[in-house]
Amino acid sequence: MPVSPSFEPLIATPRPIAGESFLGFLLRLSEVNGYESPGMYLRYARVDEKDLRTIQIPIEPVAKVLGCAVEEIDHLRYVKPRASRHSRMVQLNGHPLWIRHVHLRTTPICVDCVLEHGYVSAYWHLSDAVACPSHGRRGLGSCPVCRHTISWFRKGLLRCQCGYRFDHAPAREPVDPQILPFLEILRRRTVREPITSDVPELSDTGYPIEDMAGMPLSGIVTVVWRLRELAREHGYIPATGQSFHEDMNAYPIAVANDVFRDWPRGFHRFIECISASDPEYPTAIYSLHVPFGIRGRHAGIWESLFTETQAHELAFMKRAIVEYGVDHWKSGPIDRRLTARYFDGDRLGGLGALSRRLGVQPSTARRLIESGKIEAVVHRSPKAVRYTCRLDNLTLWKPAAGASYRDRRAANFVGLPVKVLRELRARGLFNFECLGKKTESYHEIDVKRLKDRLWTVDARAPEQPETHGDAVSLAEVMRWKLGSPAIKAEIVGAVLSGAITPVANGGTGVDTILLDREDVQRLTRGQRARLTGQRLPTEAAAMLRCDHTTVRYLLENGNLVGSQSGRRRYVDEDSLARFADRYVSTAWAAQTLNTNSKRLRRLCDEAQLELLAVPRPHHDAPQTFIPRDALARLGITDLPRFYSLQDLHGPVAEGSDPGPDSDSNRAGQNCP
Repeated sequence: MPVSPSFEPLIATPRPIAGESFLGFLLRLSEVNGYESPGMYLRYARVDEKDLRTIQIPIEPVAKVLGCAVEEIDHLRYVKPRASRHSRMVQLNGHPLWIRHVHLRTTPICVDCVLEHGYVSAYWHLSDAVACPSHGRRGLGSCPVCRHTISWFRKGLLRCQCGYRFDHAPAREPVDPQILPFLEILRRRTVREPITSDVPELSDTGYPIEDMAGMPLSGIVTVVWRLRELAREHGYIPATGQSFHEDMNAYPIAVANDVFRDWPRGFHRFIECISASDPEYPTAIYSLHVPFGIRGRHAGIWESLFTETQAHELAFMKRAIVEYGVDHWKSGPIDRRLTARYFDGDRLGGLGALSRRLGVQPSTARRLIESGKIEAVVHRSPKAVRYTCRLDNLTLWKPAAGASYRDRRAANFVGLPVKVLRELRARGLFNFECLGKKTESYHEIDVKRLKDRLWTVDARAPEQPETHGDAVSLAEVMRWKLGSPAIKAEIVGAVLSGAITPVANGGTGVDTILLDREDVQRLTRGQRARLTGQRLPTEAAAMLRCDHTTVRYLLENGNLVGSQSGRRRYVDEDSLARFADRYVSTAWAAQTLNTNSKRLRRLCDEAQLELLAVPRPHHDAPQTFIPRDALARLGITDLPRFYSLQDLHGPVAEGSDPGPDSDSNRAGQNCP
C-alpha cells in the first residue's frame, strides 16, 4: 500500500542491542522517531495489517526502512520464514522454543533495567521469567492506573497507552533471593552471555555450572517444565524459597533451584521425596529387562525428564540418576548398560559377573549369596531368577592360596569356642578377608592372622607387676554362662579393638590373656541388655534402687517378667520399664527429698497414699514403692525412670546385699 503523506521519513535508525526483544526494539524505534505506537511505524514500513495482529511480523520491511541487511536483524524474528501459522515453535533471540514456554503479546518489564540500559530484554518473554535476577523484584505486568495489561503497542518503553509513566509506579515486591541464581542462568542463556563459575551471582550456588553452560535454552526450560509436572503430581514442596502454595508462578523455578543446587545431592533428595510420596513409585527408575524391572510397570523419572530431549546435553542429569540408582541398588534392577556407560568398570553385576570377580564357580557364588556372606538382591520371575550385587565392595572375600579350616579346627587353633568364632565373622568383629574352599569354612590365612592379632594385643602396665588384682583370663570368660555366644564374641572384639585392654598378655594362648573382671562385667551387662533385652536381678535392683531379693519376689509375684537359664534368672527389660513407669522405690524418693525412708513412709500415710510393700527375707521392714502418679502430692517432679548404673560406686556383683531399708540408714546410703 502507498506510504501516507502524514508520515515523515525516520529521524533515527538505531540498531538492536544484544539480547533485546524484537517487539521491544520496534517500540524503542517508534519512540525515538516520535511515533505514538509501533503500529504506526509498521504501517509506514508497509507491513500488512493481518501481520500486525500476529507474532509473524516480517523482518524484511523493517530492515529496508532501517537501511540495513536482513541478516543483521534476522535473529530478532519470532517465527522462521515460511513457517506455518499454526506452528507451535517460535524463535527467541535465535533460540528455538515451544510456544508454551514464552509469552509474546503481554510481556512484563523491569522498570529499573529499562532506566539503566534503555531497552527491554528478550529474557522477559520467557514464561519462567518471574523476576529480575539483577534487582530481585517481579516484573511490572499491568498499569497501576488503568489496570490494563501492558501492551507492546504503547507510547513508549516506560509509557502506558493511557499516558502513565511506569517509572512512577510503586516498587514491585521482591522474591526470595535463593531463586535468583537460576533466573540469572535463564537470562544469560537467553541473551547469549557466558555462564561460568566466575560470575559472582553463580559462584556459591553449588550448580553444575559447566554442565548447565552446555545446555541450550530449550533444554533448560523443558527440564524446568517437566520438573514442575513431576513435583505437582507428587505434591512436592520446595525446600527453598517463599510459600509457593499461593504463588504458583515461581513454583517451577523453586523446584528447579532445589534440584540443581548442591548438585547432585539436591537432585537425589528430589528423587527421594518423589519416591516417598508414593510407595508404588520406583526409586530405581530404569531396567534392562521389563519382566524384572519397573520401566514396563511405571513411567518413572527417567522417562518423564528425558523423553524427546537432547540426550548428549542432558547426559550429566542422566549420570546423576544412574549414581542414585547405584547407591540404591536394592530398590530394583538397573540397566547394566547405563552403569557401563557412566562408570569405569562394573559396579553392579549378576551371578556370572560375581563369580568372575571372585574367581570361583557360579555355584560357589550362589552359595555365598544364599548364605548371606555376600549381599545381593534376588529378583524372581516365573521363568528365571536374577541376582544383582555390588561388585566394587567385595574386599571381604577374595581368593587366596592355602588350606581351608572347618569350624572346629579353626576354633581349636585360635583357642576360642566354635560359636564365638562364628559370631566374630557374622558380626564383622574381625575382618575375614580370604575365601575358603567352602563358604562355611575359614581360610588358614585368616585363622593365623586372628590368632596372631589376639595373642599380641598390648597389655597395660599394672601398678604392681607381680600381682594382677581381680583378673580373669579370656579362656575363663569364654567358659562363663552369659546366655549368648554373641556376648562372648563382643568381648573378644573389644579386646581386638582395644576397647578392653588386657591386664597382662603372655602371648602363648587365650589362657594367658588376663582381663580386669570389672571391665568384663561392665561390658557383659551392657551387651546382654542390648542383645537379649534382659538384665540380672542385681542390675534390675540397682536400676530400681531396691534390694535384689525384692526383684526376685517381684518376679515370683508376677510384677516383673523374667526367664531362667541354668541356675541364673534374668529380668526382661520391657517388664522392668513397665514397672518403673508405675512405681518408684521409697529409698530413691527419700533421697530426692533429702530425708530417710521411715519419714517418707509417714508422709505417705498422712497423704493416704497406698504403697506397694514387698516382703524381704531376713529383714523386718518390707521394701516399699510409691505410685509414680502420686509423686506430685509429695512435691517430687521429673524423677527419671531408672537409677543410672553409672551412678553406682562399683560393679553390681551377683549375690550382693545392699542392706536393710532401716530407720538409721539414709536413702542416699542405701545404695546396692
